[in-house]
Amino acid sequence: MAVTMKDVRKILDAEEPDYAALALLGPDSLPHLQKLATGDDVMLASKATYAASLLDDGAGHDVVLAAAESDEVLLRVAAAGSVKNLPTDQASAILMDLIQDDDAGVRKLARTSVPDDAPEALIARSAQESDPDEGAEREQTFDTLNQLGAMMPGERQGGGGRMPGEQGDERGASSGSAEAGLMPGEKPGPAGPGPNEGRMPG
Repeated sequence: MAVTMKDVRKILDAEEPDYAALALLGPDSLPHLQKLATGDDVMLASKATYAASLLDDGAGHDVVLAAAESDEVLLRVAAAGSVKNLPTDQASAILMDLIQDDDAGVRKLARTSVPDDAPEALIARSAQESDPDEGAEREQTFDTLNQLGAMMPGERQGGGGRMPGEQGDERGASSGSAEAGLMPGEKPGPAGPGPNEGRMPG
């Protein structure tokens, strides 16, 4: 049975898209994903970009590349989070530009997406010191990823947008407990506002 735009939209329009199901639609979904990725709905375009990256053998490379070159920050964020699904040679070529993006959040995410077997030139470029203004961009980047339904490497479903290595179980994150989102070594405080919340070690 031929894949239709309705089939693709049914999955992508969900609050948390089932990307695995969309990938199973195969390469016949690519024309629809390409159209959505260039549409006026930026969030839908971002989801389409991520979905295209999941197609076998890098079939969605052109969609991810177009997103990486977009003037829309949200699309470049989607590209930076999607390249890890592409073959190393395709991902590396896209990342060479993304790790020097004008947006600190895009740069941060691009560096986490560099493949272990990437060319030495890319690894060397990504090993530069963290940008001093990255912290201000991190939450916006994770908000975008959460809307895409795409998890960062090391994150767990329901983890509340934590960076890899941050602590707090899913129950705490969803209930707003004091332990949710603590950095390694931080101590939880008593429930509710108080001077002990979020203390650094010592």
